[in-house]
Amino acid sequence: MKALSRRVATSLFASRAGGVGTSGLGPGAGTSCTPNCNPAPSSTARAAWSASSASSLPPPGGPTILLMSGGVESAVLVHHYAHWMHSDPIYPLFVDYAQAAAPRERLAGRAAAAAAGGLTLMEVDATALGEQLRALHAPARPHVPLPHRNLFLLAVAASYAPTIGASTIALALCKDDLDPLPGGGHRSNHPGGGGKSGEPGAAATASPATTLGAAAAAAVAPIAYSTASKAFLESARAMLATLSPGLALAAPLQCMSKADVVAMGARLPALALGATWSCAKSPPSGRQCGLCVQCKARRAAFQAAGVEEGPDAYEK
Repeated sequence: MKALSRRVATSLFASRAGGVGTSGLGPGAGTSCTPNCNPAPSSTARAAWSASSASSLPPPGGPTILLMSGGVESAVLVHHYAHWMHSDPIYPLFVDYAQAAAPRERLAGRAAAAAAGGLTLMEVDATALGEQLRALHAPARPHVPLPHRNLFLLAVAASYAPTIGASTIALALCKDDLDPLPGGGHRSNHPGGGGKSGEPGAAATASPATTLGAAAAAAVAPIAYSTASKAFLESARAMLATLSPGLALAAPLQCMSKADVVAMGARLPALALGATWSCAKSPPSGRQCGLCVQCKARRAAFQAAGVEEGPDAYEK
């Protein structure tokens, strides 16, 4: 029944999008996208979703651990798994590593998991490590103390996987995170996603167009992060193949821009995009600051997708 449901979902998206790409996210597969991942500018986010995810289903037969950040991408992805892929048990996983936004990210992650069929967010406390690293790097890392964040999160998930018999670890990295830039860099606007990883990186100077994301990419100067890249995904798959043969690493949003993800999330009646959290800080007002790189990328993506956030979404 689950296999049939997957085929029906795939056929639905393929028929509406005019075809499905072959991004190949199974174990050992590369992360390159086909031309279908870059449809004409008039194409909808549904076409990008089809190209990005329909051919990237993880192998059936085991639970999926989905790394949650509280942001738009991971919120949309948990709904994708719960409602369209009809996966075996899903374990949304959130790690508190003393990042400034952890309280808001945790609440957003819980809300997204609960909205995706009543899932419970698994929560890991790594605050002691984060605080130690923050002290060592003070004052350079006040908001995100953990270098190479995605590497650490993947290690946590890989440690849980054999315990619960997971067959897949899913990352919410989108096209904006993974696309190469001139000079060998890449974009990164969001965590789980790489935007809050706080890794050493250089500001990018140019970015290729994406389905809905060209305006959004132009509006924000992205930052390159080494653990939000195609090279990292390929290396991580090789590492998992050594540590836990058969454990797949999936990135079903890899052909979608952040704006594409926002547009698709707006179509999900159970998902409240306003309850997601992208800000690198945790302002007392309960609103996102509007000034950090993550807020600017979020605002640009919502605008590019034509989705209103409301007048109280940001402090500034």
